[in-house]
Amino acid sequence: MDVNYWKKLAVAAMITMGVLLVVTGLSFDAPGADDMLVVMVGLTVGMVALVFMFMTQAMRRRPPGLEPPSPISDEMASAMFLAREETELSGQAAITDLHLLRGLLRTRGSAAEVALTRAGIDLDNLPEPVPQPAGSFGDPSDGQVPLSVTAQVCLQMAREEARNLGDMQVTTGHVLLALLRPEVSLVAPILRKAGVERNQVVAMMVHIG
Repeated sequence: MDVNYWKKLAVAAMITMGVLLVVTGLSFDAPGADDMLVVMVGLTVGMVALVFMFMTQAMRRRPPGLEPPSPISDEMASAMFLAREETELSGQAAITDLHLLRGLLRTRGSAAEVALTRAGIDLDNLPEPVPQPAGSFGDPSDGQVPLSVTAQVCLQMAREEARNLGDMQVTTGHVLLALLRPEVSLVAPILRKAGVERNQVVAMMVHIG
């Protein structure tokens, strides 16, 4: 038990003692009993105020185990880092949906990488990324590589996929599901032609976890 627990226990004990003293004082009919009652009532009120303050602070303090998870998984953070690296290697100014796909392929052991590899998709077979206009996310002056409009929409759809599946974090699998949407991604035809299907990706996400 932590120190705060013992502090609260001590305060509670003092309150109990104060209440008992007040009750005891009421049974006396001696000179000065009224003064003692006033002191005891004041002490009890003060102790109650202290307990209220301790309990308020405890309720406001979030236990370490209940910290909200990061919106993206660790593997997704790695995939985004690799997508930025692919963008820099291609000499382009914004991360495109094809760069996202390349980042997924380089994230070894992830659900997306396994699903793509089993479908026979690898980096050497992918076309060269075509430059796309940058979206509003990312500031090149801060050393960040911005997302293209298409990549930005893909990540928004990945968050939607995560919500629809009841997942707390966006993973590489959710991004791959977004890339499979032809209305969202320009690489969807490549994935469809290779035989990558939504149900296969979801099954791989469940299998790998």
